[in-house]
Amino acid sequence: MSILRTLAKVACLTPMMVVAAPYAPPDTDTLRVRHDLQQLVDSGILQAPLTSWPQGWGDWLGIAERAELPITATVALLDQLQRLQLQAGRAARRGWSGLQLEQAAATAAAGGSFGLAPADQRRHLGLAADWLGERFALRLATTLDGDDRDAIDKSELSYRLAGSWAGVALGNWMVAAGWQPAWWGPGWEGSLLLGSGSRPFPRIALQRNSSAAPQHDWLDGIGRWRFDLLHGELDDHRPATAAHQIDAARLTLRPLATLELGLSHLALNGGEGALQLQALDLRQGDHFDDHRGGYALYGQWLQRDRAVSGVRPQGELLGAELWRYLDSGATARLYLEQAITDNALYGADQQSGYRYYGEPIGHPVDSGGQLTAIGVIYVTATDQLWRLQLRRLQPSSTYQTAVSSDHWAAADSDELLLSHQRPLPTGTLTLGMGIRQRHADERAAGSDQEPIAWLRWRYGDW
Repeated sequence: MSILRTLAKVACLTPMMVVAAPYAPPDTDTLRVRHDLQQLVDSGILQAPLTSWPQGWGDWLGIAERAELPITATVALLDQLQRLQLQAGRAARRGWSGLQLEQAAATAAAGGSFGLAPADQRRHLGLAADWLGERFALRLATTLDGDDRDAIDKSELSYRLAGSWAGVALGNWMVAAGWQPAWWGPGWEGSLLLGSGSRPFPRIALQRNSSAAPQHDWLDGIGRWRFDLLHGELDDHRPATAAHQIDAARLTLRPLATLELGLSHLALNGGEGALQLQALDLRQGDHFDDHRGGYALYGQWLQRDRAVSGVRPQGELLGAELWRYLDSGATARLYLEQAITDNALYGADQQSGYRYYGEPIGHPVDSGGQLTAIGVIYVTATDQLWRLQLRRLQPSSTYQTAVSSDHWAAADSDELLLSHQRPLPTGTLTLGMGIRQRHADERAAGSDQEPIAWLRWRYGDW
């Protein structure tokens, strides 16, 4: 907390900026936004770090307004840029937004990926509203969720404030308090440090609003940069003596037009099971000469601060992408991703450690194992999104004995998931279906095959 106070005092000394909030969080409706932004960045049209979420709409609005289009720009590229400008412009409007309503239901959990809801949101009802002023921003959100870890009876509904936050602009910084979700890293199927496997925990956060590059000549090589700092409390049902405080910092840079680097540090303190994690990630993305397609290679590496049985536990995430602008006006992305974690990287205690209400704060395979995935993202010219995921989960024996037998990641399994999102006159509708094939495992509950289906309807601009 002393670091946060110091940076806040420094921020007060810098010139006042008008902040265009709210932020774009790493949730269901942001998958298309991330897909669009990533293609525009890899195309060389826009330049800013994109591996730390939430992302500030105000920064992207200013960058998009100064964008220079190549002669070879396709209709799909122009549509992407226009969608971004319109959405960022709406987010910059002052005053109260309209009331936002969300309803969701799922037959089984399939969490962890960017754009998928946390695993414990199997029955969900939410209301929210945003307010934006010259210096202050506020989001009020309340939800009722069922089949989760804070209800003794699984049929009960629990009341949450997930997604609520209040912030104030101090120079080029935003200081916010609340339950903001976060995603740190370049992966699509998970993040080794902060992901979307669990609901957001309460936190105080400091984030740089504008990613503008330093003006000093001797810092010119840094390029555009962001900085995130947070202090959080894990207020779930963990033992009173367990570590429950999280302090984390992340710096992302774009020293080259095609390269993004991320440096992160996280500490879990305040009791038994304390640990510290250091992470490095990078993403190298570029376009082909005709600006109709491109590629990317990315990776994330995580290491624990101290050795366990003489070895320092590590985690590794590697991925590759191909993307394309199609003649029909649609856009497409194909990615291949694999993550491997050591048994003791986060600890194996599911009621405490690096988990929140029993779900991983970091990667879905958070206590040893391997996740391999192939994914396709396709956005039509009419702004409809399709996503296909094929995932192979291979948890370690340590992980399998640590979680309950009915947990979605309790056994070796293959998953095939298909989801579709389409805009409505007053919001968005998301439908998903799939199948999980569990391999022979004496602990697995139920049948070897488990159908998966989910539906999410949102009214208003979330």
